[in-house]
Amino acid sequence: FCGLRFSDVIRLTRKDLVIDKKGVFINNFKMQKTGRFVNLPLYTLFDGKPEKIIKKYLKLNDNELDLQNPIFPKVTDQS
Repeated sequence: FCGLRFSDVIRLTRKDLVIDKKGVFINNFKMQKTGRFVNLPLYTLFDGKPEKIIKKYLKLNDNELDLQNPIFPKVTDQS
């Protein structure tokens, strides 16, 4: 089983997620490199660790209502 590339993870927004009673899903997300659409149940991967990380960042950004904002902060090597 394969997850997402880093380039895809940093593009994730709230509109790409579905949260239900089972857990968090990445729903119909278009991968940048291949252009394919994926659906990933995060609660089933790696003992639920990706789901915990997503939930942590969703709580940190809870005051931002825009569904288009990336979930994770922009990474840069600039000083």
